Amino acid sequence: MRRSDTIAELSKALTKFQKSAPKIVKDKTAKVPTKAGSEYSYKYADLSTIWDAVRGALADNGLSVAQSPTTLQGDEALTTIIMHESGEWLEETMKLKIVQDSPQGQGSAITYARRYMMCAMLGIVADTDTDAGDHKPATTMQKARITQAAKKVMPELGEDPLSLVRFLSEIAGKHPNRILESEVEDVIASIETYTSHNVN
Repeated sequence: MRRSDTIAELSKALTKFQKSAPKIVKDKTAKVPTKAGSEYSYKYADLSTIWDAVRGALADNGLSVAQSPTTLQGDEALTTIIMHESGEWLEETMKLKIVQDSPQGQGSAITYARRYMMCAMLGIVADTDTDAGDHKPATTMQKARITQAAKKVMPELGEDPLSLVRFLSEIAGKHPNRILESEVEDVIASIETYTSHNVN
């Protein structure tokens, strides 16, 4: 993160802003598909909602935000600057992940980056807590389902615990103990697909 020579006044202003900033209403729902064909959702506030919520508190504390498309190491990016009326500033640049190669795709990536960077740099939250179900470790019962699925399609794994761990690590791309709740169905589906491919 780049910054002005001093940020004492800006730091004080940010502290006051964070104490006075109103709660941001998460009035939008995003649905994210999983590889297994299911989906999970989370609540969030869009860019305009965030701006409406913080604009007054920013001005009351002598703060402003400027954001502009730029490039970083040859890739498209977005620079966000938090400025204070004293002239102090903080600046950070985020690379854009453009999924669709079109003006609409670029616009979506810029909007997402603007929202993400503003929240990160101001210290505000506009999403449902990421410790929700989609980021919780799989339960003991869910891990048992995964193990049963593996043993069902490859019975020999039940005789060698180490081979079972290796197999599940290959399928999940991580140690079985690190599989998340939101990944359980995908892992089970991958076990079945893996077996189908090898049988055929």
